[in-house]
Amino acid sequence: MQPDFVKIYRHEKAIPQYNIGHDRKLKTVDEMLLKYKNLYLTGNAYRGIGVNDCIENSYKLAETIIRKEEI
Repeated sequence: MQPDFVKIYRHEKAIPQYNIGHDRKLKTVDEMLLKYKNLYLTGNAYRGIGVNDCIENSYKLAETIIRKEEI
């Protein structure tokens, strides 16, 4: 059985791209965060746009926080 109608939409820019200089901005943000003991940032705006990246980075951040609390 085949469908009566098929329409494919391709969103060429569906996955956001970081702007040029994003890595420099991250370095600045990371340096600023050193001033605040318990402030952490994660999400697709920082390192990794895809859902898989966000999940992986969240796990890594959680592990980092847990290690700091154990000290």
